[in-house]
Amino acid sequence: NIVPPQSAVLFQNTFAEGSGGAVCIFAVEDNTNYENFIPNFSSGTRNNGGAIYIKGPGNYRFYHSPDSSITAHARNNGSFLYAENINSLEIVDAEIHLNSALGNLCENGPIYVDTAKSVVFRNFATDTYPIVNGNGGVAYLKNVEHFEASDCLFSGGSATFGIGGILL
Repeated sequence: NIVPPQSAVLFQNTFAEGSGGAVCIFAVEDNTNYENFIPNFSSGTRNNGGAIYIKGPGNYRFYHSPDSSITAHARNNGSFLYAENINSLEIVDAEIHLNSALGNLCENGPIYVDTAKSVVFRNFATDTYPIVNGNGGVAYLKNVEHFEASDCLFSGGSATFGIGGILL
C-alpha cells in the first residue's frame, strides 16, 4: 500500500516533459491500494496526466479536499488524471474546480481512463469549464467494464471538436 501525506498538499508550478505533471504512480502488484484526498494542483505535462498519472494495476480512491483547485494541462489525455490498466478508480465525496482560464487544455477528457474493471463517481461535482479539443468533456472512459455515477453534478463540460460533452 502507498501511504499518502497526512496534511494538505499543494503542487505548484510543476511540469514533466513526459507524463504526470505532478504525481506519477507506477504500480507493480495487482493488490496495490492508493487512497488520498485530492490536493491542489498547478501543473502540466507534454503527454498524459497533467496532474496525476497512474499506470496500474491496483485500486485508486480519491476523495474530498475542501476547495480542491486544479489548474493542469496535458497535450494528449487527462489534464487532471490519466490512468491505464487499473483494477478500479473511485472519486467520491469530491468537488473539483477545473480552471480553464489557466489550463486544463487536453485532447481527451480531464479524467482519462484506459482499461479498468471499475470506475465509480459518487457524490462528485465539477463546476467549471475544462477545455477539451477531442472527446469526453469531463471524463473519457475507454475499455471500462463497469461504470457507476451517483449523486453527481457535471457542469460545463464541452468536447469542442469531438463527442461526449460530459462523458464518453
